[in-house]
Formats: sequence, structure tokens, C-alpha cells
Amino acid sequence: MPSSCPPWRSPIVTAGILRRWTGSLAGQGAAIVNLSLAGPPNETLAYVLRGFADRGLILIAATGNDGADAVAFPASDPNVLGVSAVDAWGRAYPMANHGPEVDFVAPGVELLVDEGTKRAYRSGTSYASAVATGVIAHLFAGGRRPAADIAD
Repeated sequence: MPSSCPPWRSPIVTAGILRRWTGSLAGQGAAIVNLSLAGPPNETLAYVLRGFADRGLILIAATGNDGADAVAFPASDPNVLGVSAVDAWGRAYPMANHGPEVDFVAPGVELLVDEGTKRAYRSGTSYASAVATGVIAHLFAGGRRPAADIAD
């Protein structure tokens, strides 16, 4: 990747980049971080997430869209609130991963989204994670609360 390429355009986001971005957000007073990503466990990222949680950041992640009986990482991490998707009638999104790490469900099925100059209907737990992050931010805008308080 050329050095002039900004890091957010890179196909690879390292734990160091994520730590710098989230550390910057925390330094500016951010209390909630949405992680609309899902994948296999990663020890380095788990270490970074533990540090964020210790600093009081609320971490929210998508559970994954493999239709699996296991929640994907980082939503499966104990320091992260896992969000799955439901449709407008509250029915589970069939492709959403499920398991005991699901803390919340939010709308994430057939949502109308902007795609540049057009709109399209899309589904997935990353959309649900973003919706849940917005709701939690709105509900708790008055002050920071540990993730454990919100999960309860």
C-alpha cells in the first residue's frame, strides 16, 4: 500500500490502527464504539478490547451472518455487547449467528440504505449493531456507564 494511502482505505486494519482510532475517540470523550465486524477470535484484538473496556468504553459488535450456532468475534468477547438482527415484526434474521453472547437485537433486515447515488434494501447484523449503537448512545447520553450496566 502506498504511504499516501490513508489507513481507512486499506483493506487491512491492524489492532494498532484500531487502538489508535479508538484511543483517539476515548480521548475526545467518546463513550461508545460500534464494531460492525465479525470474524474468528483474535488474541491481539481481544487484548485491545479489554483495555478499552477497562477505560470504560462501551463496545458493541455484530454477531455475524453465517447462520451459525456460535457468535462471531468480537461480539463473543466478554467485554463486548453482541447485537443480532431482527425484522420489522421482531423475527430473528435467519442468517444471524446466535448464542448466549447475544445481548441485544435490533432492526437489521431489509433496511433501506444509501449506496452512493442510489438506495437499496440490505440485511445483516452489522446494520443491527449500528442501530443498537445509536439507541444506546441516545439512552445513555447523559453520562458514561460501564458496559455491564447496559447489558443488565
